[in-house]
Amino acid sequence: MCGIAGEFVTHGGRQLAARELFGMIDVLAHRGPEGAGYWLDDERSVMLMHARLSLVDLARGRQPLADETGQLWLSLNGELYGHRQARALLKQKGHNLRSDCDAEILPHLFQDHGVECFEKLRGEFAFALVDQSRRELFLVRDRFGIKPLFYTFTEDSVVFGSEIKSLLNHPSVRAELDRRHLRQSLLTLGLPDQTWLQGIRQVKPGHFLRINRQTSEELPYWTLQFKRLNEFRSTGEAADRFRSLLDEAVRLRLDADVEIGSYLSGGLDSSTIAESMVRQAPYPIKTFSIRFSDDAQDEGGIAAQTAANLGAQNIQVPISDAALADSFIPSIWHAEQVVANSHVTAKYLLSAEAGRHVKAVMTGEGSDELFAGYGLFTHQSLIEARRAGQNCGVEMRSLLRSSAMTPGFVPLNDYRSYDLVTGLYGQYPYQALRALATNTVLRRFLTREFVAEMSVRQALSEHARWIAPNGMQDLEATRASQYAWIRSELPAYLLTSLGDRPEMANSVEGRVPFLDSKLADFALGLPMSWLVSQKNGKLLIRNAMNDILPKAVTRPAKKIFWSPARKESALLQSAACADYLTRAVTKDVGVFDPGRLSAARAMVRIIPASTKLGGALHSLLITAAAIHILSDLFVTGFRSNARCKDNSKRRWTRRDLSSQQAERV
Repeated sequence: MCGIAGEFVTHGGRQLAARELFGMIDVLAHRGPEGAGYWLDDERSVMLMHARLSLVDLARGRQPLADETGQLWLSLNGELYGHRQARALLKQKGHNLRSDCDAEILPHLFQDHGVECFEKLRGEFAFALVDQSRRELFLVRDRFGIKPLFYTFTEDSVVFGSEIKSLLNHPSVRAELDRRHLRQSLLTLGLPDQTWLQGIRQVKPGHFLRINRQTSEELPYWTLQFKRLNEFRSTGEAADRFRSLLDEAVRLRLDADVEIGSYLSGGLDSSTIAESMVRQAPYPIKTFSIRFSDDAQDEGGIAAQTAANLGAQNIQVPISDAALADSFIPSIWHAEQVVANSHVTAKYLLSAEAGRHVKAVMTGEGSDELFAGYGLFTHQSLIEARRAGQNCGVEMRSLLRSSAMTPGFVPLNDYRSYDLVTGLYGQYPYQALRALATNTVLRRFLTREFVAEMSVRQALSEHARWIAPNGMQDLEATRASQYAWIRSELPAYLLTSLGDRPEMANSVEGRVPFLDSKLADFALGLPMSWLVSQKNGKLLIRNAMNDILPKAVTRPAKKIFWSPARKESALLQSAACADYLTRAVTKDVGVFDPGRLSAARAMVRIIPASTKLGGALHSLLITAAAIHILSDLFVTGFRSNARCKDNSKRRWTRRDLSSQQAERV
């Protein structure tokens, strides 16, 4: 796992000066604290940079690296699995490989297969590949967007990097708020190729960007599809296949020259992964759990018991009010994302402890999307049953009452604006229902000017064009929601704020078995009725693990990773939030109405956070504070931000073809 950055001159004769670009990777030192390397072509028209966190071939896996001809140069962030078998086949074909690093197979695969090799890759990755013979740059991102890759065009070049802050450290790039996309995000209709800063984009998941002196184009190498599997006669057979595929995904992700740990929440996903790791790893597994003391949200006790039953070590991380407040701003600096809860900060603190023990962890992201684990899928099943005239009143009332504080879930018993939504999408994805419900509350606190810039209908239309130009027409409602969530919310928010960013902020690589390409294809081919019912989700995984994990893990409904209400109250009262919620700051940023936001601050002091209204106000205020912090860190004060200068004295090494060895700059 690493950080990458670089620049590619698209036209004109400007030559790149290496030292002027080093800041782009210096600011990513947390992603790769063990080395910084660069490659600059002879014409000084393209430069690749790399900050390394070494997990495979610790001695020889330095980047950027090239094929044996020196025509193909690579800087990669992430992991490519199955690389040992691929290396053996490449050597049989006569390729000369100089290391055991997983990344080195890629230029050689590109030699043999061109862009078709991208679909053959199995792993979590984002990379920049330069073909000198054609003078082309390829920016490529994995299928689900597990690893980030941002880019922007200057007057004569394209600048790219693993994080937004890397691009902003380029001499020609400046930050300006993209108010339309910010409105899109506030309505929970995020688009994973856009950001809240104008002109800064992300490579779409499952796509590659091809850039040369004449053109730039973005093309898919993989498309999300539901291909019905007919090979299983029963859910039991499918459950057996699930266990086999998960074991394979975990085994591949145990391939490293360092030990791999695991997060363990006490829930079904992380427990399933930990169980597979314990059986297959050649060393004792360390697991890491958050502890919220004396609170119903705490799963530390279950996690500790699960670890003990499996024979794994469990390291618990107590999350105090003071720790949340102290780490709130740093966690947003790393997340580069609007957040509505302190769960990002809690994950940041968990990753910090994990980083003291291991360099990599396995995580459960992707399971709820692929195997329909969220309460929204159960909720929509009930809404669909109600529309069909079935009596589900008791289940509906129970779900609405118990899930009132669940993020992503809206306490409604039917659809809103049904004709509008189905007309735009071809079906009714749950994200649209959530956006309509969010808009009802949110617009009361925004400035009139900000609301006028994009209506909820416009936001839905833009989301529909991106998500489903033709993708939902033949899908049932819950499947359409799954499709939209995987395409949008998963890469736009969850894999970022609760995945890559808090982990890499602490130099910890996240490996995601549930998003393994083979396991994902399997999940996408299962009938929805095998995954979700009107009472629970992830039915197939529960079936598969029912006799393996404790009933306390397999039976309960999904619990979302969400900080306790009382900690939200403490955070809002701390300087970390309060200083960013003043009338002056609110007016200066211009998103929220200063008077109404002040009224919300007054109300939140007297309305319990555990109520629906109290919870909504807490989310509103934390969202506002996060936006104001992002504006301060990245727009107003980026150049003077001390965090940008902390690693400016790193020792750099230059990579060349003749030796592929380090030369001190």
